[in-house]
Amino acid sequence: MSRHGAAGSWVLWFAVAAQAAEFRPAAIEQCFVAPDTLAVVRWKVEGGPPPSPPRYVVRDYAEKAIASGEGRVAEAGAIETPLELPQGFHEIEFPATNQRFGVVALPAWQGPAEEFFAIDGALSWLVRDDATREGLVRVAKRSGIRMIRERLTWGAVQPKPDRNDWETPSRFDTLRRACATHGVEVLEMAHDAPAWMGRVEKYPQDLVAAARSWQAIAGHWRPAWGGVEVWNEPDIFFGGNLPADQYVPLAKAIAYGMFEKRVDVPLVGGAVAHCNREFLDAAAENGLLDCVDAFSFHTYGRAMEMEGLVARYREWLQAHAPSTSGHRGERMPLWITECGRPWKKGPPRPPADQDAESALDIVMKGVEARACGVARYFAFVYPFYEENENNFGMMDRRATPLRSFAAYAQMIRALHGGAYAGDWKTADRAIRRARWFTRPAGPGTPARDLVVVYTGRRDANASVRWDAPVERVEGIDGRRLPHGPGWIGAPDGLAYVWLATDWRQAVGSPESKVDSNTAAMRLYRLKADPVPRRAPSPIVLRYLYDPAVVEPKSEGYRIKAKPAGALALTIRVFNLSDEKRTVSFATNRAAEGALASADKNPTPTIPPKSSVDVTLEFDAARAIAREGRFKALISATTGSSPSTKLQLVLRFFGEAEWAPTLQRFKHWAALPIREMSRWTPNIAGKGTMQMDSTPEAAWRLKAMFGEGDRWVYPFFQLPDQVRLNQHAGLVIRARCQKPAEVRVFLWEGDSGVGYITPHPLIAADGQWHVAVIRFRDLVPSIANRPDANGRLDLELVRRVSVGMNTRQAENTLEVSDLAVVSE
Repeated sequence: MSRHGAAGSWVLWFAVAAQAAEFRPAAIEQCFVAPDTLAVVRWKVEGGPPPSPPRYVVRDYAEKAIASGEGRVAEAGAIETPLELPQGFHEIEFPATNQRFGVVALPAWQGPAEEFFAIDGALSWLVRDDATREGLVRVAKRSGIRMIRERLTWGAVQPKPDRNDWETPSRFDTLRRACATHGVEVLEMAHDAPAWMGRVEKYPQDLVAAARSWQAIAGHWRPAWGGVEVWNEPDIFFGGNLPADQYVPLAKAIAYGMFEKRVDVPLVGGAVAHCNREFLDAAAENGLLDCVDAFSFHTYGRAMEMEGLVARYREWLQAHAPSTSGHRGERMPLWITECGRPWKKGPPRPPADQDAESALDIVMKGVEARACGVARYFAFVYPFYEENENNFGMMDRRATPLRSFAAYAQMIRALHGGAYAGDWKTADRAIRRARWFTRPAGPGTPARDLVVVYTGRRDANASVRWDAPVERVEGIDGRRLPHGPGWIGAPDGLAYVWLATDWRQAVGSPESKVDSNTAAMRLYRLKADPVPRRAPSPIVLRYLYDPAVVEPKSEGYRIKAKPAGALALTIRVFNLSDEKRTVSFATNRAAEGALASADKNPTPTIPPKSSVDVTLEFDAARAIAREGRFKALISATTGSSPSTKLQLVLRFFGEAEWAPTLQRFKHWAALPIREMSRWTPNIAGKGTMQMDSTPEAAWRLKAMFGEGDRWVYPFFQLPDQVRLNQHAGLVIRARCQKPAEVRVFLWEGDSGVGYITPHPLIAADGQWHVAVIRFRDLVPSIANRPDANGRLDLELVRRVSVGMNTRQAENTLEVSDLAVVSE
């Protein structure tokens, strides 16, 4: 072969090798540097020799190039890049490998981290490499994050009653020890049950074993814990779509197990996906608020919805406060244990616009949570994580920071120690929120005033009017922003405005600048030291439902018989203590249905660490015929503690025919659904739909779907004379031929804001069913445009949708009658 040919082959080989080479950070924490200080960031080279020379470009949060250079080759073929970066977020790009990485230039956190700032890590499940895991723990510590929410596979840790495997292939023990070593607390959580305990859908059947199991887990991992959260999203499929009365017994069992072994750790209940009052009310009625120290919830809504959402949870807690010990429900701490904004699945890092959108929403929701008195805020989710069409990660595939994590670290730095004091009054309509936080003087630190200005709109050239003296303005990532007399820069949609120390003297009347009587302030004032929970009872009651008789749903139990008749309710009584206990059941009156038990007052004696079943009977016929639903109230006392009342509240609902259902209401009016001109198609993707009438159905919908989402919700235009704010709800008679979730939407004008029934309306079994839809039960649709005021404005509703989500390639939904009703 000629020399020329050999040289050509060598050039081709080098080009291919260089193209195949990839960089990765030698250590994740190297991507976090002190601002304005020379730091050397080291990169490993994988898959081939490094490109020569290894050129790089550094861009800031706004994608402006601020530096460039050539890395130097170090030991073992690694690349070193000397960087001296201003405060804020940066991306370093290596054109030769077509890779970008995040670098955050913020001061390292000093001193104890504040409880409010937390993150959902899920490192046990989402990160397999120990070095990456520990690096992320160290980064959390450096960033001022107090607690990481983790996942535990309960069945793997305790595969048999007499066997504990603390490490497992997921290396649970290694991770928790790393967290303890670096001083980052773990919020422990599991939402599976070991098979050997038996299961009630997803929950453990044997609550005695469950309590004993968590005693063993606590005995091993308590040093790493900052709290234990009971389950994840029990109000949806993670809880088997069961009612809350099946969830609460598990919380009670864990609470007693911890109490018995004197494990002093905050117990957190709820972790709900939705603010569904039916599920929440049932949880409170069954005693959840008396057996936990805090209540947690999740939200993936928009920042401007946070205030209304927190208010709804507070309203629920206030409603049930009188029934809790010491009215503790009134001051129950609220934790948000999942709160995120995804970007589109696919690349190792998101495009800058998607990254910035994610950062803006996550951070402003944190600001809003702080202002509304939420006790702890967990951004979701720390590592790279793809789910369906989304990626929720705040780190990229190589575990370097995205804008969202950099912005969260800056939020921690800005808000730490700050107390919400009101809203800054501004005449600039571009400012949607201006939350004012004050921080008192401390050892070596002066008092500070910070206003978080939120426009919600990203524009590189944006500024807003500002009429108070300013010390400095920082962007969402901490970089300095320009400001001048009467204005401040606001390119990111959010800016931190530190007021000059003499601003009060300069404006003359501070009261004229601040509104301290805001809705958020009323929520913030509920933030106080919680009332300690009382000693839990060792007796736990659980309903053993018969799936042949009732269909469990998150809102209660649907009685299958039509018409409903007598119900035999089997109650399992668990005794978690080491002593035998006698339990006395009281005959009660259920709402619209009397208890008629063969044994009016059963008094079973339960051996230690065991359970006994008792059966009670309810006559459901009259209650279902008159109201369509009722609550069975089962109360009991124990001989050892007769003053402690045990209560099990079960919610049942059933069906009556069309005419008896309408008779429950003072007034009703049929809607003209047979008029096809009132209907407008609305179907996912490339699906097709057909609407017509039949002798049985005033309206029939046939839908056919391709790949992707399968939903169909055509719009029905209401008659001009029908005003939904004059009515209480709808009654529908419908049937669906194949499995589906049949729901109804209400639309606020043409705004795109939709409210939806929180649960499927009917059983999709090919049979006719009658359902009542009360407007007060509808919830915002998170798949549609967010509602600025967070409430359903019935006076704006001129269209409704009747439709379904289904997995079937084709399905048919029929409606014979649809009416508005008034109570």
